[in-house]
Amino acid sequence: MITSVVNWFEVDYYDKFVAEDDQLDFKAVTAGTWEYQVSGFASNALGVYDITTPQSPQRLTGGVVEANASGYQVRFKATIAQERRFLALAGSQWQKPLSIAPDIPSNLHSATNAVDYLVIAYDDFYDQVMPLAAFPRAGAEGKVVRLQDVYDEFSYGLMIAGHPRFSGLCLCQLEAPCASLCALGWRWEL
Repeated sequence: MITSVVNWFEVDYYDKFVAEDDQLDFKAVTAGTWEYQVSGFASNALGVYDITTPQSPQRLTGGVVEANASGYQVRFKATIAQERRFLALAGSQWQKPLSIAPDIPSNLHSATNAVDYLVIAYDDFYDQVMPLAAFPRAGAEGKVVRLQDVYDEFSYGLMIAGHPRFSGLCLCQLEAPCASLCALGWRWEL
C-alpha cells in the first residue's frame, strides 16, 4: 500500500477582470501592450493606479469609463516590460487621511545634539514630561522630544507598526551616550 500526503499546492488560473466591492487589484506579467477592461463597478467615479511600487502609486490617465449591463466598467491600455500591479477602484473605496497636520521642523539629525538623557513623549504628554528635562541631575543635561518628531525625522512621518527603536535611533545621533525614557501612554521604557 502506497500512502502519499500533500502538504501544500498552488493553483494559477485566469479570471475575469471583475471588481469585488468596487475594487480590483491585479498583476500584469506578460510583456507587450495590453488593453484591460475591468467591470463590476457601482458608480462611474473610477480610477486606475499603477501600484507596482506601493510607496509611490501612479494614477493612470486615458482610461475610458462606460456603462454596461452590470453597472460600470473602465478600459485602459498599458505597456508591460516587466511585472506590474494595478488597482482599479470606485470613488466609494478611496480612502481619506484621518488628519493632515503641518510639520513643525525639528533637528534630531543635527550633529550638534548632545545630551545626557533623552525623553521621547507622546504629543498629549509633552507638557507633563517637560519638567523631567529640567530636573537637576549632577550637571546632566536632558531634552524632551515629541514622538511625532521622531517619526518625521526617521520614518518620513509614517507611524509604522509597533514602535521604532527610539534609543538606537537617538543614540546614533548624539555625541555622548545617553539614557532614554519613552512616555507613550501605554508603556514606559528605560
